[in-house]
Amino acid sequence: MINRLLPAIPMILAAVSTAAAENQIRCPSGELRIRIDEKQLAIQYSGQEMVGTLGPLSFMGARLTAAPKTLQTAAEATQVWNEYLKGFATACNACVITKEQYAEALKKLYPSLTGDAAAIEQIRQQLAVNRQVDEKRLSALLDAYVSNLKRFAEIGGSERLFQQMSVLADEVRGTREDVRQGRTEQRQGFEDVQSNLDELKRAVASLSKPQEVKAKISALKAKMLARADEAEME
Repeated sequence: MINRLLPAIPMILAAVSTAAAENQIRCPSGELRIRIDEKQLAIQYSGQEMVGTLGPLSFMGARLTAAPKTLQTAAEATQVWNEYLKGFATACNACVITKEQYAEALKKLYPSLTGDAAAIEQIRQQLAVNRQVDEKRLSALLDAYVSNLKRFAEIGGSERLFQQMSVLADEVRGTREDVRQGRTEQRQGFEDVQSNLDELKRAVASLSKPQEVKAKISALKAKMLARADEAEME
């Protein structure tokens, strides 16, 4: 059996050598490096847990007073984590990224990002069950997280994408605040109407035909509630 395989060994070695050579990149400096596979990079340096933490937390932001802008930036910028990895892989394969930058991104920044995200996740879980959270610590964690995420994007040449997501975060935050303000004003208006109706009820209590007036008030109240439902649906 071994004797039959011996003639094929040179061909096998040649195929392995060819495959290895195709997977290598020689940089202008003469440095040899292994070509990075984007899919494998995304698997090894997944951002799934970070997205799973920052996304839901951003919707809980109304319960927080600390760093609302930073929180929204972290949430929006993390959504395109795989795009940062693609940029990083492309820059590595084009010999744009140095060995030092490579080590900084994958050995320092990524562990810091996942570590901060894990700590933020603990706070998110506390907030989810209406427990009091340390907002000062959360603010510090978010500042560090956004700073490291921005640096990772810069190394891979995706700083413009990061800035775009930062602008989007401002727009999203502004829209949510407008909606919340509108709902608050709407609620206040309904409360004022209800207060006026209550006063009318008390006023007609001494009238000779209170049932007739009460019927009109009930009809008015029903009309106002119907308008409120329509407004909520819009």
